[in-house]
Amino acid sequence: MHTFFSSDSNLELNLPYSITSKLFKNLKKSTEPGVFLETYEHIYNTLNYNSFPKFIKFNEKKLTNINQLFNILLIVILAVLIITVYTILFIFRANRWIRLICFPLWFLFFASILCAIYSVFNLANILGLFKSRVKSGEGNWVRQSIMSSNTFLKQRPQSMNKKEEDMTSFWSQSFLNNHQQKNMSSSKLLDPIRASLMPGGREQIKAISYLKLVKNRIVILSLIASLTCTIPFLIFPF
Repeated sequence: MHTFFSSDSNLELNLPYSITSKLFKNLKKSTEPGVFLETYEHIYNTLNYNSFPKFIKFNEKKLTNINQLFNILLIVILAVLIITVYTILFIFRANRWIRLICFPLWFLFFASILCAIYSVFNLANILGLFKSRVKSGEGNWVRQSIMSSNTFLKQRPQSMNKKEEDMTSFWSQSFLNNHQQKNMSSSKLLDPIRASLMPGGREQIKAISYLKLVKNRIVILSLIASLTCTIPFLIFPF
């Protein structure tokens, strides 16, 4: 009690005075776990709808800014490169098959533009270049988890829906029942936020599936656009 609820403790929880005073009053009457229920629900709702979304949004914004700078720089470099290559091919009247060198340049150019539009990827993510640079893929997973968690939070309502209310009720009931709590598997007692966003969680899977859909869309649209720009250049003579 002194560790988390005393004002002179370094680990004091940031709780409203009304909840703290009520908790101390109830503890004088009973030592049942139920006296902590209101405190638990306040902390859970604060984490669920305030602290956790702010944490994800802040880190997602940092990643997005880095992605956007990378994409813009790459777009400018590729645009200059494409103009240079086209100029050289035109001057030297290059063979049609040599002109195919423009296809990968167009693909990278359009992929960079689409990455900048969607703002959740950069070209290195699309091509999987980070995987070989990050030990055990941990950094790549953290990046993907932040992006997918932010996607999930954007699609989630700002207040508890029926499913979350049921989950909170279930957790509260487990909290009040010591015997049941000891005999339940640890996976069922995980906090609903962490459980839904951990690897393999339903919401995490949905969000990651959405990001994979966006990634595939970028690749397909880039292929179509690059073919559209390359084929006429192969067919028509200079």
